[in-house]
Amino acid sequence: MGKDYGYIVVFHWLKECTHSERVEYSRGIYGYIEHSQYSKYKYKREGILSKLPYIRLKPGVIILNKEGKDKLSSYLRGKADIFIRRLILTEEDKNKLKGEI
Repeated sequence: MGKDYGYIVVFHWLKECTHSERVEYSRGIYGYIEHSQYSKYKYKREGILSKLPYIRLKPGVIILNKEGKDKLSSYLRGKADIFIRRLILTEEDKNKLKGEI
């Protein structure tokens, strides 16, 4: 049985980014729920990770598969300092990234 690999992506926003830009970029990554008419209506806005399996360890620290790593790194280029490393996944992490749990 071969080893399954994932990627840990750690990012830190650049100092040039304002607070509103950081919120906008975070929403673009994770998605968000928009409220209108004093919360009478709710709309789910999807981010780039909404349809991909990922494990969020802390703010700015995410474990992804190769597809997610590529999408996230291209989205964050120029907006944040990005550090990416390949790692061997545990059984629990493999199941989460496959969407079984």
